[in-house]
Amino acid sequence: MPFLPFRIGFSDRAIDDLHRRLDDTRWPGTGWDTGWTTGTSDRVLRDLVRYWRNDFDWAKQEAALNAHAHVRGVIDGDEMHAMLMCGPGSERRTPLLLIHGWPGSFIEFIEAGERLAQGVDGGLGLDVVVPSLPGFGFSDTPRAPGLHPGRIAERLHLLMRELGYERYGVQGGDWGAIIGTALARQHPEAVVGLHLNFVTAAPPAPAGKPMSEAERAYRARREQFEAEETGYSRVQRTRPQTLG
Repeated sequence: MPFLPFRIGFSDRAIDDLHRRLDDTRWPGTGWDTGWTTGTSDRVLRDLVRYWRNDFDWAKQEAALNAHAHVRGVIDGDEMHAMLMCGPGSERRTPLLLIHGWPGSFIEFIEAGERLAQGVDGGLGLDVVVPSLPGFGFSDTPRAPGLHPGRIAERLHLLMRELGYERYGVQGGDWGAIIGTALARQHPEAVVGLHLNFVTAAPPAPAGKPMSEAERAYRARREQFEAEETGYSRVQRTRPQTLG
């Protein structure tokens, strides 16, 4: 199935349903705000819900999102969405695939994508492609388990082929970095460059060069962070269905 133009729309029914659920929020009955020491600040969350319920301008957001081209099509049995940004003129440009992470979406690339598409100081811009990863935004949730980064990378490569791009650059952070790295490894003939803003490194093996004092201090801080600040992440990567 080819990728066809897609227009984003928020129905009155969906917005009314959201308003009803926000109105029915059952707040914790602690009676005090502990800030962020035990989780999300009660005050901040109440302010956010109040804004979302009363002040968020859905029509304005819908118009802003539709200022750019969007497409949807089927890859490997699931619908995939992508936002497209191209600069002025008809000259062919280098395509750039921007891959978001979690929690995130194609929306976080809008400002950067606009600048990349327009170019700088009269230079030729890029053809920017920003997909929604499976289960994010306007892409379908996978129908079966096992959609690992390598398989997602393959879908993104097929997306670029469907859009007519034989060779392209890739940028990613968070899961986008992991998927982008897999894409570059699986299709070096297509990926002309890979830019990452999320790079991991493991400590040296015990038999290797001993760690310096600074490295030991860094590892201790990292272990403390893992123990105290990653509860939600651990549930997400081990029991995601528990969160719904």
